[in-house]
Amino acid sequence: TTQGSGDDWSNPTNAQSESGTYASVDITKQEYTAWLRASNFSFGIPAGATIDGIEVRIKRYGENASDLSDSSLRLHKGGTVSGDDKASATAWPSTNGWSATYGGPTDMWTSGYGYADVTDSTFGVQLSVYNNHSYAARFAYVDVLQIKIYYTAASAGIPELAMRHFRQRRVA
Repeated sequence: TTQGSGDDWSNPTNAQSESGTYASVDITKQEYTAWLRASNFSFGIPAGATIDGIEVRIKRYGENASDLSDSSLRLHKGGTVSGDDKASATAWPSTNGWSATYGGPTDMWTSGYGYADVTDSTFGVQLSVYNNHSYAARFAYVDVLQIKIYYTAASAGIPELAMRHFRQRRVA
């Protein structure tokens, strides 16, 4: 099985909010999970803003978590996988918590995302997990997948505040 095509997640909509209810999957030994996808974030980004960076955070844990790691963590726009694969080989934690942050304030995942891309309902993130254990299945749990968009608002000319700080000097 290849990443994103294996064991299916139960209750994937539970990963839409931080609620203590989980999307979960029973991962067969040495297998990958199907994609756990989150989209339609409805960001409150002002029109015309320049996107500066994208950050993804995951609150998650696993049963015998030392056997679990990310297989793939990708953004998607327009319903298509795009940008860097930010998967980490670090083992998942055995207790629920904010255990993973990917990207950041200036990280564009090498895929030039614009305002229209990140405000489209199909923009989102998808995760696949790998169970490295050689003879036992393992459970993985995701409480929430979050995306934070860093942006610079569009400028409508020179702000009034900037003009107040302008001083003219006379040169003799």
